[in-house]
Amino acid sequence: LCDRISREMSVSTSTSMSMSMSVQMSRVDRAFYRCRAHYVSSPQRASARARAACARGGGGGRSRVWCCSSSSSSSSSSADRVIAGTGLRRRSILTSAPLLMSSLGMLGGVRRASAEPSFPAGKLEVSTDELVSIIRADLVERQYLVNGNVSSNVYLDDCYFTDARDDFGPGLKKWQRGTSLLFVANKSFAELTGDVVFDPKTRTIEITKWRQQDYFRLPGTPHSPVFTGSVTLTLHPTFNLIARHDEKWDMDPDTITKQITF
Repeated sequence: LCDRISREMSVSTSTSMSMSMSVQMSRVDRAFYRCRAHYVSSPQRASARARAACARGGGGGRSRVWCCSSSSSSSSSSADRVIAGTGLRRRSILTSAPLLMSSLGMLGGVRRASAEPSFPAGKLEVSTDELVSIIRADLVERQYLVNGNVSSNVYLDDCYFTDARDDFGPGLKKWQRGTSLLFVANKSFAELTGDVVFDPKTRTIEITKWRQQDYFRLPGTPHSPVFTGSVTLTLHPTFNLIARHDEKWDMDPDTITKQITF
């Protein structure tokens, strides 16, 4: 009986995600009735032998019927009938069915969709083409690589920053402040010598080539040689906001350090 009920419930619960719980339970209810009808179509038609088996509380196969005497059938509702050999009432089973089926994954069609993330407050919603233009302007006009002056409204506040030498970790403001304190902005320069392109497959924007020279805020204002590199900007999976900024240099960092001039 349990195997048959499980098969009936499996068929009844393989529905679309939009089907409500009430519809699901009505099908489960019909499954119980179909299984019951398979053994005994009605209490009045149960044989004396089956009634005797119920009374003894035992028996297998088709002797496991819904136990109902002629008097109890008229005074009790169908929801209160007892399953033979178990002592369980049908009302209890139907009440527990949703929890049981949920635990077993039988209600696979009834799932709550995860909440969509909300767009971060204070950020600018732009297309990828607009974002490419903003990044280009940040480098060409605002020289952000040597002064930290990025368009912060298109970066996540916890954007992750790295370069060929250091891993700065998450934090837009931390990176901006560190860059502005490290370089002398009016002497250092960064210029675009390649292009700025968006790759929709990886959701990245690449500054393919730039050249740069750094003047440091140190006594004597030492400066680096002119060196070249690229930047990969990784976007958020959902929003057109920059989640990661990875800077690569074409020259070995130790070589650049050795060539710093005082």
